[in-house]
Amino acid sequence: MYLKKILKVFLLFILLINTNYSKAEDNIYYIDFEYLLNNSLVGKSINKQSTKAHQLNLDNFKNTEESIKAEEVKIRSQKNVLSKEEYQKQVNSLKEKISKYRGIRKKAIDELSEKIIKAQTLVLDNITPILSDYSKQNSISLILPKKNILIGKKELDITAIIIKLLNEKIKSIKLK
Repeated sequence: MYLKKILKVFLLFILLINTNYSKAEDNIYYIDFEYLLNNSLVGKSINKQSTKAHQLNLDNFKNTEESIKAEEVKIRSQKNVLSKEEYQKQVNSLKEKISKYRGIRKKAIDELSEKIIKAQTLVLDNITPILSDYSKQNSISLILPKKNILIGKKELDITAIIIKLLNEKIKSIKLK
């Protein structure tokens, strides 16, 4: 009985001595990609180009909509003058124009969205080697996106540093 207690204490003592209390030496940082895409020179360039293209689309859409509305008013004003068949023919023609306009509008919006996504992907492709080099130079084990961080010290945010490095590497990208 006494021997079992001594054996247990001895095993516990050995386990405590051999336990390796390792302190986490891994360097983990985070980066805010949304902030980077909105505030770097290349990100601002993309935003400016997309805003300009969007406004141009809106102007074109507005002109087309005004034309369609004017045609609708004209057809309605002729309702009592035209024969029923002719009136229906013009209404169907107008509906076809509206349908075609909606398709063109959707296509223009989708194309602009695709151009923005391609440009942002190109920016992210340029960020990857920058992050890789920066992590090697500063012995960083892991860089996480800020959106996946619940709480983190402000000192662990390397967004400003990466923006500076990105601005040195690439100034703008044309939307294609």
